[in-house]
Amino acid sequence: NEHTIRLEGFTFTGKAPNTIFMLFTEAGVHRTAVPLYNEFGNSDPLEKYENADFDIELPEGKVSQYVSFGVVCVTAGVIFAEVPFPANLKLPTQTSMMVGPPGNGKDPISLGPVEGPNGIKATGLFIVDETTFRLDGFSYDGSLSAFFGGFVSGTNETTNFQNEKGESETALRKYEDEQVLVFTGGDKITKYNFFVISA
Repeated sequence: NEHTIRLEGFTFTGKAPNTIFMLFTEAGVHRTAVPLYNEFGNSDPLEKYENADFDIELPEGKVSQYVSFGVVCVTAGVIFAEVPFPANLKLPTQTSMMVGPPGNGKDPISLGPVEGPNGIKATGLFIVDETTFRLDGFSYDGSLSAFFGGFVSGTNETTNFQNEKGESETALRKYEDEQVLVFTGGDKITKYNFFVISA
C-alpha cells in the first residue's frame, strides 16, 4: 500500500559495507533519496539474504511520492539495484490489520514467514486478534537476551511483548519448530508498524 513495500525472493550477499534500502524522489545522477529501515525496523546495514520475503515500512511520506526503490551502498555511493515505479502505478488500498476475537469464525491474518539471525525463523506470522500474534514453526537458538516486541516507525523505542507464558521481562528461551502465541499486553496491534525479535 502507500506505506509498505513488499520484497519477495530477495537475495543479497551481504558483503558490501553499509548497504541499505532507499527511495528516490527523482530520476537522474544528482538526486535526493530517503533511507529506509530494514524489515526489523532499524537502520542497520543489510546482512545476507537468500530468497527472502518481507515487508518494509516507509519512515515518511507515501510510495506515490517517490520514483524508484533501490539497494544502495552508502559508503561507495553505488546503486546495486533499482526498481523504477511506473508512472501509472496503482497501489493496493490499505486493509485493516484487525480481526475479531477468537471463536468468531474469522481466520487469522497471515503476515508471511519470518527469518533472521541466530537461527530465527518461522513458517508463518499471524494476527489472531487485536492483541495476539501467532508464530507457526518458530525456531530460535536462544543465544541472545532477546524479546518479542513492537516497533513504531520514527521512534527509537521497542515495546516488549509477552511470550506464550505472559512474560515480557524474561529473555526468550530456545525454540525448535514450535507454535507460539505472543501478546501485546493490552495495546492494539495497529499501534505498531513492526513485529520484532530484538536483543
